[in-house]
Amino acid sequence: MAHETRTSEQGTAFDAATVRDFLLNALGHDAVIDEVNELLFDHLMKSQDHSSVVAGNLKPLITEVLETAIFEDWDWVARALTAEACEALGIEHPLDRTPGVEPPKTRTRWRALRDLDPGELREKLAEIYTHEYLPPSTALRARWIIRKISNLTGIRRGQIQADAKADAEAIQVAGDEGTAATDQRSATTRYRRG
Repeated sequence: MAHETRTSEQGTAFDAATVRDFLLNALGHDAVIDEVNELLFDHLMKSQDHSSVVAGNLKPLITEVLETAIFEDWDWVARALTAEACEALGIEHPLDRTPGVEPPKTRTRWRALRDLDPGELREKLAEIYTHEYLPPSTALRARWIIRKISNLTGIRRGQIQADAKADAEAIQVAGDEGTAATDQRSATTRYRRG
């Protein structure tokens, strides 16, 4: 089965599912969610507009926010992402280094991940996806793991991510069942003592 792709003006090919996920996340942000909700409410209450009218009105909501960003905003974002990446990689920020002094060589989480096989990497990825919110540094680690598994196995990145999310759901269900069983046992013990 062929996967749909979208190609940017720069020639980068994106999986259609990735593009759609990006758009949903952007349209769910606080910066535009009120306008999105109002648009949907009007569409549903009037029931006159075809869905293509709604689709045509969504893109300007995102581009309006992007067009207001000036260089200082992008610079702030770049600095924040760089700091988070340095923290995630366990390295000192290049601008914070003392000239002529090499940072100490330590075995970081990233170096430890490099030594794992695809199955162990999938376990790490599933554990990451058990958390509802991923800070950028953790999301960066997840992307690195996905890329590493793909390079080692030849499996598509989208499939690796889907499998890891399914693993995470299974872990959460098992954890919920374990918690329920523990609660039930403690309740039974409590009633036996009384």
